[in-house]
Formats: sequence, C-alpha cells, structure tokens
Amino acid sequence: MSVLLSRLVPRPVLLPVVYLAVLLPGVLSAAPPAGLRFVERPGAIDFAATWKPAPAYTGMKDGAFAGGGVAVGDVTGDGLADVYLSRPSGGGRLFKNEGGFRFTDITQQSGLAADAANWASGSTMADVDNDGDLDLSVCAYDGPPRLFLNDGQGVFRDVAAAAGLAFKGAGITLAWADMDRDGDADAYLVTSRAYDSEKISPADVQRLREIEKRLTKDPVSGALLVPPEMREEFSVMMRPGAPYLVKAGQIDRLYRNDGPGPDGVPVFRDITTAAGLTDYGRGLAAQWWDYDADGFPDLYVANDFFGPDRLWHNKGDGTFEDKAPALLRHTPWFSMGCDSGDLNNDGRIDFMASDMAGSSHYKDKMGMGSMDKNGWFLEMGTPRQYMRNAVYLNSGGGLPFMECAHQLRIAATDWTWAVKFADMDCDGWLDLFVTNGMTGDYLNSDLVAANPGGGPVNQAPPKPDRDMAFRNAGAGQGGGWSASFEDTGKAWGLDREGISFGAAWGDLDADGDPDLVVNNFDEACTVYENGTPAAEAGRLVVRLRGVQSNRAGLGARVILTAGGIPQTREISSARGFFSSDEPVAFFGLGKARAERLEVRWPSGKVQILTGIPAGPVLTLTEDGDPAPLEKAAPRLFRASDSLALPHRESGFDDFAVQPLLPNRLSRQGPGQAWADVDGDGDFDLFQGGPAGSAGRLVFNDGPDETGKPRFSIKSTAPFDADAASEDMGVLFFDADRDGDDDLYVVSGGVEAAAGTALYQDRLYINDGKGNFMKASAGTLPEEADSGSCVGAADFDHDGDLDLFVGGRVHPGKYPTSPGSRLLRNDGGKFSDITTGVAPALATTRLVTAAIWADLDQDSWPELVLASEWGTVQVFQNTKGRLTSLETAAGALTGWWNSLAAADLDGDGRLDLIAGNYGLNTKYHPSPGHPAVIYYGDFDDSGHPQVVEAKTLTDGTVLPVRGKSCSQAAMPILRSKFPKFHDFASSDLNGIYTEQKLAGAVRLEAVNLESAVFWNETPGPGKVALRHQPLPSLAQIAPVFGVTLVDVDGDGDSDVVLAQNSYSPQRETGNMDGGVSLLLQNDGARKFSAIWPDRSGIAVAADAKSLTSVPLSGTASPSLYFGVNHSPSQIFLPEAAAAPQTGISLRGAPGNPHAIGARVTFVLPSGATQIRDLSAGGGYLSQEPPVVFVPATISRIKVRWPDGRESNHAIKGARVTVGSSGP
Repeated sequence: MSVLLSRLVPRPVLLPVVYLAVLLPGVLSAAPPAGLRFVERPGAIDFAATWKPAPAYTGMKDGAFAGGGVAVGDVTGDGLADVYLSRPSGGGRLFKNEGGFRFTDITQQSGLAADAANWASGSTMADVDNDGDLDLSVCAYDGPPRLFLNDGQGVFRDVAAAAGLAFKGAGITLAWADMDRDGDADAYLVTSRAYDSEKISPADVQRLREIEKRLTKDPVSGALLVPPEMREEFSVMMRPGAPYLVKAGQIDRLYRNDGPGPDGVPVFRDITTAAGLTDYGRGLAAQWWDYDADGFPDLYVANDFFGPDRLWHNKGDGTFEDKAPALLRHTPWFSMGCDSGDLNNDGRIDFMASDMAGSSHYKDKMGMGSMDKNGWFLEMGTPRQYMRNAVYLNSGGGLPFMECAHQLRIAATDWTWAVKFADMDCDGWLDLFVTNGMTGDYLNSDLVAANPGGGPVNQAPPKPDRDMAFRNAGAGQGGGWSASFEDTGKAWGLDREGISFGAAWGDLDADGDPDLVVNNFDEACTVYENGTPAAEAGRLVVRLRGVQSNRAGLGARVILTAGGIPQTREISSARGFFSSDEPVAFFGLGKARAERLEVRWPSGKVQILTGIPAGPVLTLTEDGDPAPLEKAAPRLFRASDSLALPHRESGFDDFAVQPLLPNRLSRQGPGQAWADVDGDGDFDLFQGGPAGSAGRLVFNDGPDETGKPRFSIKSTAPFDADAASEDMGVLFFDADRDGDDDLYVVSGGVEAAAGTALYQDRLYINDGKGNFMKASAGTLPEEADSGSCVGAADFDHDGDLDLFVGGRVHPGKYPTSPGSRLLRNDGGKFSDITTGVAPALATTRLVTAAIWADLDQDSWPELVLASEWGTVQVFQNTKGRLTSLETAAGALTGWWNSLAAADLDGDGRLDLIAGNYGLNTKYHPSPGHPAVIYYGDFDDSGHPQVVEAKTLTDGTVLPVRGKSCSQAAMPILRSKFPKFHDFASSDLNGIYTEQKLAGAVRLEAVNLESAVFWNETPGPGKVALRHQPLPSLAQIAPVFGVTLVDVDGDGDSDVVLAQNSYSPQRETGNMDGGVSLLLQNDGARKFSAIWPDRSGIAVAADAKSLTSVPLSGTASPSLYFGVNHSPSQIFLPEAAAAPQTGISLRGAPGNPHAIGARVTFVLPSGATQIRDLSAGGGYLSQEPPVVFVPATISRIKVRWPDGRESNHAIKGARVTVGSSGP
C-alpha cells in the first residue's frame, strides 16, 4: 500500500405538580474508563444477527433485509428498559433488563418463541391497545407483520390477523402515531421491494414496450403510471428522450385504529387510498413528526433509489398531501434511515435522512463510479435526489425547509443506516450517532466494472465501516447556534468498525442519560453504557402517561427550559432504521437546573411544571387545560403575486464545451434595475433576459383599490432585437444629460462564440416617457467581452456619471477572463479610459460585483470589486485616479459574488457586506488549505481543461472530480489509471504531473464565508477594512443579491440576502440550502438571523438579484428577488415592518438623482447615521435612487456629490429635496 493510500483508505395554566422522581437502586454500573464517554458492555446481551437464509433468499443479502433492528422499552413493568432485537435468521429475541447491564433472554416465556421462523425486520414498541404497557410490532420479509399485545407482565400474543393488519410481503417497519388525535395509536406500514434482484431483465424490457401503450398520467403530480396491476412491480420515469423502467416497491399501508373489538383487540382499517397516501417507493424508514406544529403528526418516508422521499402533511381531516416537492429542494437518493429533533433549540423540529456517501477521499472516488447510466437522474425530479445525507432545518410556519448537511460536516458518513439524535453528553444540545457498513462492497466501482451483468451478490466482499458520533457544538459566539458538529466517535468510544444496521436509545441503567444498543450483521450486538458523570452534566428523563391522549403520549411535545434555553423533544415510535427508542424524552442539563417543563399533549391540553426537583426520572400523568388559541407572531413581509416576471434559460450545455467546469456560466442572471422612467412618480423595473429571451421593461401602474401594486409591460421594443444576448448587469442613469434615465445593459454569458457582437454592451436612450431607442453606433466603445456588473458614479467630479463595467469570463476558456473597464462620460459618448486613470483594472479577473462607495470620507468614491477566485479589492480614488489597495480588505481569496455598502455600526463610515459561497457546500477551504483550480493542456491535446483540487491538512493535494468524468474529458487518463483504485489512491501530481500543473493557470480560494468588512479607516488617504463572518445561517447557501434596509426602524441598516445557486455541475448538485435571509443589525457589530416564519421571507429557488423598492400604498420598502430560471418573487411589508420615509434627491444636470450624495440624520438616542446614494451594487442590481430613514426623522443634512452641504426638514412617506430645499 502506498503512503498516500494508507492515508486515504479507510401558554397555558400552571397546574399542580404531578410526578414521580425515581432512581432505581442497584442498577448503576461502574463508571467508564477515563476519556471515554461510552463503553461497550460485552456479553450484556447474548445475541447475534446471523445470516443463514434459505437458498431462495440468498439474493436478498444486498438489501436492508439482511440487517436487524432494535426496540427498547419497559415491557415487564419493573421500571427498567428491556430490549428486543430482530434478525433475518433464527427469529427475534426479547431480553429482560436485570440491572447492572445484565440481560436475560425471555423470548420463550414471553410467548415470542413461535416467531422464530419469521424473517424479522423492523421492530417497534408502542402502547397499541391503550392499556398502559408497551406492545411489540415486528415486520418481516415474505411474511406478515406481527402485533404482539402485552399483558403487562411481558407475556405477549400475536393479534395481527385478528386486528386487520392483513399484509404479506416486504414489510420494513410499523410506525405508530395518533394521526387523528382520537386517543389511540394508528400505524403506517413501510414496505420495500418483494424481489431479490435489482436487475432489469430482457423480459422486463420487452414488457416495457407493452406497458408504454398503457401508460397514464397522474392528474395531480403529472407522473407516469403503469397499469394498476403492475404498480408493485414496476414504475416508469421520464428521462431525456424516453420512458425509463425501474423496479418498484409494494404499496405502503396506513391503518387507522378504530378502537377495540368485542375481544378487546384493536381493529385496524386500511385507509391508504382514502387518505391519499399512495406510494410505491421502496421504503426503508418512516417517521411521524409534527413539522408544522399544528398538533397533527406528519410523516416522512425514506425511499431507496429512484423512488422519491415523501413528506406527507397531515391535513387533520384524515387525508394527507405530499409536501416534499414544495418544502424540500433535494433529498437523499438512496434514502435509508431518518430521525427528527430540535438541533438548534429554537422550538422547531428538524430532520435528517441518510444516504451512503463516502466519508474519505478514497471512499468517495471508489464509490462514484460511472455516471453515464444514471447521471441524468441528478438533474431530474422534484425535489432533486443526491447521494448524500440531508439535514433539514425547520423554517417554521409551514415554509420551505433549509438544508445544512454539508455545513454541519455530516453530509457524507459512509453507508449509513440508522440516524440517531440524542443528547449524548447531556449538555443540552442534540448530538448524532450513525450506524454504518454493508454486507457487500456493492458500490466498489472496480467490482461493478468487472461485473457489468451484476454478478452474484455473495461474491462481493463485506464493506465494514466505522460507526460515527458527532457532538453538536451548540451555542455560537454572541448567542445563536454555531451550526457545527464535531466528529467525536473515537473520543467517545463510538467508532466501532463493522456492519451495523438498527440502533436504539434507552436508559438501560436508569441514571437519566441515553445508553445505546446496536444490532450488527453476523456478529454480536453492541451495548454501550453512557458514562457521562452526573457531576459533569445533569440530566432528566420524562415519561408520559396519557389520559385523554394515547397512553404513551405519542406525538406529545415536551419542552424543558434549563439555563434559560428551551429544549424541545417529541415522543415518537419508529426512529432511525428498523428500530424504536425507549418512548421517553431525554434532556441534558449541563451545569444548569431544570426551570420549567411544558408538555403539549395530543389532546390539545398543555401542562406546566416549575420547581422541578433533582432526580433523573420524572413520570408525568396527563393533566392541564386546553391550550388557548395562539396567534402567530406578525411577520415583517408577505409574499405577493403582484409581480412574478418569468425568467427561462435556453438550456445551453456549458459542460459540452468545458466538461470539467465546476459551475455553469450561462445561468448567472437575471439582473434588475429600478427607476422612474416615465416620469409618473413611481419606480419602474427593467429585468435582464437570458440568451434567447429579451429583457423586460415593466411599468409600475400604482396600487389597486386594495393597495396591491400593479405592473404592466407596454412594449418590448427595442429589446427584442437584442434577445440573443445574455443580459447581465443593468443600470438606469442619465447618459445624455437630458434629465431622464437611460439604460445600460452588460452583455455576458458564454452561449455565443468568443468575440462575437453578441457580447457588445448596449445603451438604450429614454425619451423621458419610458420609450427607449438603442444608442447610435460609436456611443460605446466596441469591446465584445463577456461582462458582469455595471456601476455608475461621478468618480472624476465633472458633474456627470461615469461607468465601471466588470469583466467576467472568456467564453469556453474559464477561468480566464477579460479585464474590466472604466468608461468616462464625455457628453453622452463613452470612452474607455482604463489604461490612463486606472490601469490596474485591466488586470482584474472574474469580476462578479462592484460598488462605488466613499470609504475614506473625502467625497471621492472608491471602487470596490468582488471576484471569483479573488479577493474583495478596493481601488482608492485620488481625485479621479484609481489605485489598487491590495491589502485593504485582506488577502481572503474566495468565490465572492456581491457587495453592498452602508454605515452598519453608526461610526459615520461605510462598511461592506460581501456575499460568498458559504460553508454549506462540499468545498471547505481555509488559509493554508485552499481550494484550487488549474487550467492547462494536461493531455497534450491542444485543448486546455479545468482541473479542480483540494488541499488536505497535511498538504496533500487531491482531485475534486472523479475518474469517470476526468477520463471522459481527457481520455489519456483511462489508460494511465485502468482501475478506480489507482485513481482514488493518487494525488494530483500523480495524475497530472508536477510539470503540467506548474505550467497551468492556477487560482485558489481560502475563504468561502459571506462577511461584513468593518470600515476602520482612520481618515482621508487611507482605507482599512476588518473582516468578520456573518452568522452561521448566512453561510447555509451561496449569497448573491444583497440589500441593506432598516426593517425594524431603529436607524441601523439590516441585511437581506438572496441565497442559493443552481449552477453547479450535476455531481455537486444544486447549492440550495437557503431560503434567503434577513439579518437584524443591532448597530453594535452584531447580526441576528430572523427566522423565515418571523421575517416572512422564503425564496426556495435560485435567487440572484435583489433590491428594496418603495411601492405606492406601502409605508416601508418591498423586496424584489430576481430568480434564475423561475419567476421573480416580491415581498410586501406587513404592519410589523417599521414605517420609513423615502427621500429622493434632486441633483444637477448629468446627475439628476445626486448619485454619490450622503444623507445624515440624528436618531432619538442621539446617535448619528448616514445613508449614501449609489447606482449599482448587490449582485447585478440597482436600487431605486432613494434613501430610507425611519419615519420619526424630521430633519436631514445632505452632502451633495460636489461636496456642498445643506439642511432640510422632511415629512411624509415620500420626500424630494434639492440643494436649495424641498
């Protein structure tokens, strides 16, 4: 083994306290060895999940049914949690907890021995018959589910058939919940494939031809449906060009509990169809959880392979609706286990579903294989499916979820079955444990390539992996959640290597912390004692006893406040994979004391306890009064359909030109600009169009009788003539000194061949009435480069507005790019004066954003640029000459996208907000360990290629892309690395050689955090900026658009961010974790994320440009998001948003809006604030020429662009002032 390979391979009424605090004697075992939080207890349970199938079932070894599950709960009534383990051969076993981590097999005397021949799969403990004890349900492969009712003493009888659970087939698990809140437990049966081969046979292909003639379309989803009699066998998808046949699963079942029959046995009715829950996916897990906190449990179903995961919203009337397409942008591809929990202690329940992405470079490259067959699927489906874990942060209010697995560093945890949340270290934050491994290395790309027909699964060697544990880092600096998990598997003793399936938490020694049982393949199960010392961290276990609600309290929400921090738990049954935890709520207290306990029962009652005494176990019987109707907190904005402007890309394939591009460069818009182009007193919009579609001029027609804004498109000329060009930055300004706003449009993208006239920028002249005509030839320099942004300023103080235009990319030659340009306005004709007054601009590369801002307070605006693979760069303006200050903003190279400027800390100096790609991607560079991109002719073909690389902590540089895509671009690699193992084991030098890499263009990025740059410039002549990352939620997705607007009326500009990028190549997948974000600014250099259910902002799309716009009929600015390949979205202010006064300035000819002016005002606190008026900023955006101040402000001072100052009284929602007064 090479040295490298050795590193890479593997509100309610307060009620009397009703509780029982119990610490059972004689059950505590010795403390674990020093340094380990969890310790194995070998021999505690004598059980092994053996694989001894009948010959007919040997082909099932490659699936979930080869594993076993775990159910934990007190079935004998002695106060100790017992354990049931399932397995494919030999029958499940029940073990009685004798205390001291000693367990006795009581399968025989419990009445479960007769089930020995059953191929047991998922097992769940729940009080199904509402008699106060835990019953046991066990599913099976090729057999019926079992429902064992408990007599209260741990003796069971199977009543499944009598109860109406009539099913035989591939049963995964029964997930129990009181879905209709009638006081008893209903069941969802998850099913999977009832066949032993994934392979589509020639006979199946022949049948597809017959099936195609009988395909129908679902009237709701639009999905293709095979004939009803075949739906548990096949499903059909549409891939580009033709239908695609895949193996289906059996239909899942929803059983409603109609109460006991004459014999006392619960009667279940199959209501699947009536409830609208039809799903033929190959299910592997399901969990009930109330994601929208409406009291009715909802359901997540994890489906394997092509089957989409489901998020079934419980509508409360007995029916369900799949909300996954609306609320989730992507899910795992091969979904396996899942679990829910409040990860950030905000009272909203979050969720995680697992996949099987490799946790190391070697595993990742060995498992990627060829994407030729199924790669198309990564760009199909709603939601998308990617081969990685997904962690969904709950936005609240039924809004789309955020997703943050990459940011938490838990997106790739190997072949992960069980996902288990628990506060393992009792510090008050939920941690994560996952089980790993597989019966065969079925994703080993070399084995797959050697057996194109599939081959017998028993010939694949086992794939043992290490189980993993991750500590939730909890509170971040300055409050809030740090949004990071730390790998603590080894430190906590939870990194055992093997093949593990089911796992369950339970307080096995009654000391109040969660212990763990793991069911392993073909070897003994593992029992872990949690040895967290009580002196180090307190803990509390809450057991519920329902009266009006179901007896076990399924669906109850338990909220414990300790140290002022609320923790929320939800009682659920099936969790993880094949398993169920002890049905209690575990809480860690750290060093704090339990201050308040609130239980929200399924019946609607709310119960509160205070003065909770010490003791690890609390049993609570349902009491309390119905919860009063809670009014939702008022939102600051509301979504409106008043302006949804379409934007539809042409479908240009960037990767056909440059196969190894990290991101598409043809999907960067739309840009937007606002101005009153028709002189009617309100602001109109121009939104740029993609290549093949003209930009649109949208006129603001004022509000209707309800106050809703109205818009219209009166004419598309002359823009239709330039529809073939890709519009990037757009800008309104007075180009010809006639007092109205003309329009500049930057041509960009990569759809056309380099150097063609389609890349010539355009200027459209306004006649003052909103009618535009393209400027005559010669008005602009003839420079056909692919550009990005545009910004205007009177940088030379000659009274008119000049332009900066950013150079973006050489089409087909990324990451090379043209230089940027400074265009001087000479009486309406523009000259490129870059070389004479700003020569350094000619060498700027990959510019994405620009803003003019007076950083050194001398009234001469500086130019600030953001660039990809570059820094935030400041060009100081010294009386009309621009000089690069290379270190003013530091040397943090990144993938910077956007810039905005405002005085954010009240010190009278403009600070900067800079949008970057964030921390929630597969890229995690840092200073000293950069992300790198090379561009060179690595295969001597004469065609340079892109090569991405990453740098490990030891300095090793590795390729980002895998063997298949790399050799498709450079076929020479196919012979150099015949096996995936060879490629996965090599570093970058070994693949491309030091000589080739040294001769290539090389760029790097060391920081991807979106940030604020605090202006600490001491005075004129110098610029000094200090970098500070924005809060963690701002890092959940790439930030493009930025607008700074005072939402809460305190005088400090708050920050609104437009998030996501749908441009990455398909193996990376969409960077879609955000829903856009409002950050509240306290004026003292601290930002707080305002959750979507409070802000009302939720843009679950590829948001790009963003502006704040005063619209008639509203007292505060609205927010307008330009969205790539989707309609735009607008959010209008609600009453909760603070009213503002919009101030327009009347400037001199050539600069009629006084761009570059500064408005100063004094707050009631005595603090002074400033607002500068700029033209162009954010990302491809131009705000209307208005500054906003709190409505309480009555006087302002204006520093005009030429340096003169004047004072003005203001009153009303909209004010216009000139240098001689209002």
